[in-house]
Amino acid sequence: ITVEWRRPVPMEPLNVRTSTVRKGRSAGWLEAKLLVGERMLASANVVQLRVESVEVTEPNAVPDAPPPSPERADSFAFPFFPSEVGYHRGVEIRFVEGEWSKGPVSVWMRSLKPLVDGEQSSGLERLLLLADATNGLAPTLPIQSFTYVNPDLTIHLQRLPDSEWLGFRARSIPQPTGIGLVQGQLFDAQGEIGRCAQSLLIRAREP
Repeated sequence: ITVEWRRPVPMEPLNVRTSTVRKGRSAGWLEAKLLVGERMLASANVVQLRVESVEVTEPNAVPDAPPPSPERADSFAFPFFPSEVGYHRGVEIRFVEGEWSKGPVSVWMRSLKPLVDGEQSSGLERLLLLADATNGLAPTLPIQSFTYVNPDLTIHLQRLPDSEWLGFRARSIPQPTGIGLVQGQLFDAQGEIGRCAQSLLIRAREP
């Protein structure tokens, strides 16, 4: 799944248009667009792979185990939202390795609200609600001095998530060119499920 953010998303009614680009025997390609009126704000491209039972014997690489459990960790709230109402009130975050704004971290997150009111979110929907926050989990530059916006998000999954809490091992690498990269290893309670990556646009805040 690759999402590209073209414009800021306003707090007003939005439209979503989806289409099937191509359906093959083993793979399918889907597209979605987020619009306000006829103006596109974001787009998403999805590659679906058909699941088929395959006997894999003695693999020479196995998925990593998940980070330490979130049960004994304290809850954390992002400190950079300007208002009380926002994304940070719809998720719960618990750091289990590392410390916010001081390098790579391991974090568990869960969504407190469903994607659609009154309906139970699937594991994939819960992951998509949380994965864009990877940028905010491991900043390495002080938020008082810099902004760092991710214009995209790409997620690769080896299997679908199957737990309420979802884990992220995240690190951010800024460069003096004003760009950077955020990388995340994704987990559910059973272990590693995939990877995510985000480009960064880094700018110094005006005094």
